Amino acid sequence: MDSISPSSRLNRVLDRIPGALEYIVSLRPHDFQRLENPTLRRYMAPRISLGRVAAIAGIPVEELLARLVELSGGTVAADALVEDSMAAKSPLIPPEWMREVDTERIHRVDVLPIDEAHGDPIPPINTAVRRMSPGSVLMIRHRWEPQPLYDIWQKMGIEWFSEQASADEWHVFVHKPESFPRPDPLSSVMVDLRNLPGAEGPARAIAMFEQLPCGNYLELWGTPGQLPAVSKAFEERAAGEYLWQVRCESDAKVEVSVIRSRNKSGAGETG
Repeated sequence: MDSISPSSRLNRVLDRIPGALEYIVSLRPHDFQRLENPTLRRYMAPRISLGRVAAIAGIPVEELLARLVELSGGTVAADALVEDSMAAKSPLIPPEWMREVDTERIHRVDVLPIDEAHGDPIPPINTAVRRMSPGSVLMIRHRWEPQPLYDIWQKMGIEWFSEQASADEWHVFVHKPESFPRPDPLSSVMVDLRNLPGAEGPARAIAMFEQLPCGNYLELWGTPGQLPAVSKAFEERAAGEYLWQVRCESDAKVEVSVIRSRNKSGAGETG
């Protein structure tokens, strides 16, 4: 890494520049302290550009680059031509498409349990966004404002509006314009839990299950030691909404199909 720019990925900087992690965390501890956790750093850092880091921290990107160059001891340089680094933001006021949204009835993606388990919230969020119908709106409950997703959604043409519900909770409303094609119907989603840290497995499985319409199923792969905690999580969070079928079992892996038989309202149809 000879130079850095607003488009440089954060993981490359953290790997190469001593003191970069401590500096980034100090800019906005509420958002960046997660990077001190090795698991979260592995998830987050490759997804975040330095331009996005500057936007989250509320500082000019040139200031961020200059400080990182200083920390490197001159082993890296900032690009002489700094590209346009205007980061996508949430609107300050609710957009037009929010006016008729019934926030109590729209589909929700609750990743707070994944946040609490120091896990990766992106898979269930991406699954929910992919299966949105044109013109629909969903709401994401997240511990942090998911600014890195704004860069992805902007490129896709998806609209959003975020508001802070409390010190540790954000509500993010995502709108897929009518111009989008209808998504291909999903019949199943596969989730491999075997390499996930302990508490993340149940939280990931539940969050992915909640994105499925009735009649679809979640294919879970886990170890014999993981599945009891996952089964317990389903009993607590989705009682009466699923059928649990063990498809095959060995000392190394258990495969389970979790069929969504009902939704939260009790209706046996796609919600």
